[in-house]
Amino acid sequence: AESPLLNTADIQTGQAKLFAFASIGSPVADLIGALCSPMHFSIPEYEQVSDSDGASYTSYKIYVNGVFHCSTRFSELRSFYDALVEGHGARAVPAFPPKRLFGLTASQLGERRAQLELFVQQVSQDPALGGRFQTFLQGAQKASRGLRPEPVELQIGLMTGKRCCLSVLNTDRTDDVLEAFAKTAGLSERFAYYFGLFLVATGASGQPAVLRRLQDFELPCVSLAAAQQEAESARLVVRKAFWDSLLENELYDEPAALRLLYAQACADLDNGWILPSREQADRLADYRQSRSRRDFLRLARTCRFYGFLPFPDCFADWPTPDTPAVVWIGNKELVVRPQSARTEGVFRVVRMRRWRLSTPSAPGATAPNSRGDSVPCHELSFEYLVAPDSLKWFRINTHQAVLLSLCLQSVVDEVVMKKAGGQIRTPADRDRGRDPADLNDFVDRQRPFTRRVGGAEDHQSLAQRLAHWSAADSAAGAAATVADNDSFVHAIGDDDL
Repeated sequence: AESPLLNTADIQTGQAKLFAFASIGSPVADLIGALCSPMHFSIPEYEQVSDSDGASYTSYKIYVNGVFHCSTRFSELRSFYDALVEGHGARAVPAFPPKRLFGLTASQLGERRAQLELFVQQVSQDPALGGRFQTFLQGAQKASRGLRPEPVELQIGLMTGKRCCLSVLNTDRTDDVLEAFAKTAGLSERFAYYFGLFLVATGASGQPAVLRRLQDFELPCVSLAAAQQEAESARLVVRKAFWDSLLENELYDEPAALRLLYAQACADLDNGWILPSREQADRLADYRQSRSRRDFLRLARTCRFYGFLPFPDCFADWPTPDTPAVVWIGNKELVVRPQSARTEGVFRVVRMRRWRLSTPSAPGATAPNSRGDSVPCHELSFEYLVAPDSLKWFRINTHQAVLLSLCLQSVVDEVVMKKAGGQIRTPADRDRGRDPADLNDFVDRQRPFTRRVGGAEDHQSLAQRLAHWSAADSAAGAAATVADNDSFVHAIGDDDL
């Protein structure tokens, strides 16, 4: 089924990407966060436009994580392809649709759109080419908006509603803005990337909703303006960019970082995103009144759903099909809480063999969002190890399936990064003068974990343990582009079973 957001039937997700390739103690592990962020790319639509000379051409719209990012022409993508071939060789670059001497019919334009979309997706998933593709996207976003560098005042807020004003350029990237915020907030440079920029909007109920996290190649000024066209209340907010609450210990001796963590925890508690017991709630109120930030945070970390992100308005097939539920993700878990029951289903990330993102089987299926609108309802499904010798598919339908998938991917990345001995990158790791793809040759030599989607390589020990998989369960994902979860093999142990 087609939707206004994503025109592809399935989008590859679930890869641990380069984190899985960094060896323990490898120097590339510290830089790995800069090279790979979980993203979904699509070209769902195109349109005929005219240039300044009145000549007509086809403009293809590239969406990132389900949101419009930029428009580009076939010739621009062709020039990008030629540059990749020149730098990497034709055999290392995905196939590109051929040029045509004559005008294209409607069906041929649709075919070209699909071919360009496949090219974009394959390039974005290749660690050798991904850095150059991000550079292309950044330039395309500037060109789409006709931007020239100009100083602007950009409002950056916290979940509590407090804001500060940054003097930046309208062409600054996400990392540029994060570093400017860190300087304004008095945050040590080495902790700047422990936090991220998020787009947040307020629903009709007054509750905030996280729309998405900005990627490094994005221009926050442009992304914010685009988001405000869809939701007037959209704003840029700083939140912590990691899931493991143990990482907070490194931040407690940093006054600015402590204030940011405390503000987020207070806002999440007020919004019902943290569910303390009655006794915990009373103690948190006392710590809050006395401004005992460390004590507040240490207690908050023991509360249910601390550090989780909620997804309301979901429909899950647990415990029964099409159960209205709120889905929570965090702490290496995905939790399904039915709206009409006090029970919950807890799914551990390390027991998810793979997952996929696709459109629902019913054409035009919709679900209400927090504002009461009917929006396209996509499906996130995952194959779960329910017993030592049994796998089962579970499905969640929600208009936030893309964001849910991205969060799940980032949890996986963090699990594998921790196992590989990696660290959260710092501004000092950021090489502003070199294409991140230049590190690829070194990365290729540091791949102790190997798992290629659709390839012949396999993890024999786990395959033997699960030798009698249900053919029906395996067929459930056969038509989809399915990617494996490296943490399933590299982080799972007998205790998890």
